[in-house]
Amino acid sequence: MRYEINLNGRVFVVDVDRQRAQIDGVQEGGSAGAVPPNPPPAAPPPTPPAAPQGELLPAPMPGVIKDVRVQVGSQVQAGQPMLILEAMKMENEIVSPRAATVTEILVGRGQSVQAGAPLLRLA
Repeated sequence: MRYEINLNGRVFVVDVDRQRAQIDGVQEGGSAGAVPPNPPPAAPPPTPPAAPQGELLPAPMPGVIKDVRVQVGSQVQAGQPMLILEAMKMENEIVSPRAATVTEILVGRGQSVQAGAPLLRLA
């Protein structure tokens, strides 16, 4: 199949072979020019960064973060308070479920959170 394309006053003639599903040749103003039969392969998509490892600690209820008592790298023991979450005018201690290391803090003081929202990541 042959197509004529007018681009900014210049006419390009393109021959397409549907059986091979590629462009056979391009002509501009009557002079033939070859098009490579197989274009070079596309670059592979970039690999996404590795997902952080560890256990996410979710908010048990909706509320506002009043205090963060740990830092990234803190070693915590089971039952140790890590955050204070205010819900319904009461301050609730969010404690570590096990001995672990805090690898990521996902909330800050004054931030509103919904139930189930990730608060911290423990390794």
